[in-house]
Amino acid sequence: MKAAVVLNPEGVEKKDIEAIQTALRREGIDFAVTDISSIPSECDFVIAAGGDGTILHTAKKCAVLHKDVLGINCGRLGFNAALESDELELLSAMRSGGYTVEQRMMFDVQVVSDHVEYQAFCVNDAVIAKGG
Repeated sequence: MKAAVVLNPEGVEKKDIEAIQTALRREGIDFAVTDISSIPSECDFVIAAGGDGTILHTAKKCAVLHKDVLGINCGRLGFNAALESDELELLSAMRSGGYTVEQRMMFDVQVVSDHVEYQAFCVNDAVIAKGG
């Protein structure tokens, strides 16, 4: 089993990074720390460690890659996180299969005008506002 670990570089403390890595090693889960833009295709799932922003950005990327995301709250807001940073012993469920995957609705937003065509996946909301 292999995981890709996406960390919020500004919001995850060194102690939380070390705790996540230790927990993954303890459970025998191979992992690679990566950024959102280079999630390896051979990973079985992705861990997004940070706050809701990190989880939501990772989820958008993983939707295209058809990868499941496990959110670990290491930030201030963690409404979308499955685990808190002090619950890492629950990573054992990843090896045993003792977990469920919760499907979340996503929006596929497309904006087309005379000069611009834009498409994005959104998890919670999409805002269209007047801009530059």
